[in-house]
Amino acid sequence: MELNEFVENSTVLEENSKDVIYLDEISAAKLLYKESSKALLTIVMPFILGLGLVTNLSFIFVFVRIPRIRNVTTMYLINLACSDMTYLSFVIGDKILRYSSSPFSADYSAWGEYGCKLITGVIFIPHYISEFTITLFTVERYITICQPLKRAYFCSRTRTLIFIACVWLLSFALSIPCLYFIEGRMFNIIWTSSNTDYERPSKYLKCGVRPVKFTGGLTLQCYALQTIPFFFTFIVTGILNIIMIRELNESAKTSISLGADKKAKSVTERKDIIKMLVVTSLIFYSFVLPYFIDDLINAVTYLGDWKTIKLPTDFLQLARFLAYTNSAINPIIYGAVSSRYRQAFMEAFCPFLSSNSTSTIDNRVNTVHDNDTADNTYM
Repeated sequence: MELNEFVENSTVLEENSKDVIYLDEISAAKLLYKESSKALLTIVMPFILGLGLVTNLSFIFVFVRIPRIRNVTTMYLINLACSDMTYLSFVIGDKILRYSSSPFSADYSAWGEYGCKLITGVIFIPHYISEFTITLFTVERYITICQPLKRAYFCSRTRTLIFIACVWLLSFALSIPCLYFIEGRMFNIIWTSSNTDYERPSKYLKCGVRPVKFTGGLTLQCYALQTIPFFFTFIVTGILNIIMIRELNESAKTSISLGADKKAKSVTERKDIIKMLVVTSLIFYSFVLPYFIDDLINAVTYLGDWKTIKLPTDFLQLARFLAYTNSAINPIIYGAVSSRYRQAFMEAFCPFLSSNSTSTIDNRVNTVHDNDTADNTYM
């Protein structure tokens, strides 16, 4: 609900004093948390937050504990883990804080007028970081497979750290304009009925996005700004993945026809890596797409005299749930799809179960690394 909608749907005390409103039991009921939302906020979301912190911190621990997986691809995945933890901490932490401080679902009084701008703007940053990180590790794999002569230059660990730093800086920069479009507005509430079974707040802080009109009626605000990088990286990642899969299939056919067992094994290793990264990308974009469909609809709605389109509340709840879940399960995907990461997890947390096979796996990994560069770009 936008700021103007809130004012229009509430009883205004004076025509020129829109920051003071009357609320009774019926009008206030529209602002309360639904029962389904209460279950999500008290059970589901804390579980997802805890799961996300445990899985991503576990992956970082494995990276520190097992030296043989410290390569360029894993560095990008570590950056993705940091982004996921940041996103879950801010977005779920924000919702739990607001739920515990007010009976109204869209009340940002706990943050204050400037705090609501900050928290809403900060939430955009991990989205950008995840999108750019997925694109970067896809480009890294593309260069390794399709442009191997450029691999030593573009896929070094030093340049990887530089790219990661640039991703964070760019993400912060892209979020700054959104702070201009976001505004907080405090409403003083005058209650006309005392028949409520909850504590009646005296203030209500609405935090929303304001449209800005440019020449030609084009409206630019956070919805549009957020969807552009998402769909751009989605297209780039999809195209590069298709090219890599075709290249690997051609290499596999050539290796089989020539009877090159060693090269065929190398191609198989690369296929496993690509499979894991493609699955990670597909799940990310599939799980986050519903979230951005809502943003895209909001952006289109503001492009002129479009009829307002509102998606069902259950769809929006599902979209948020999928976005949060994606940030919690990435390390689980790595272990489920990649045998090498699965073994690394076992070595880090259950060394007594993997000690018998560790030497064999290390020999196989060293053989693969002998065929690679000193940068250790293969997993």
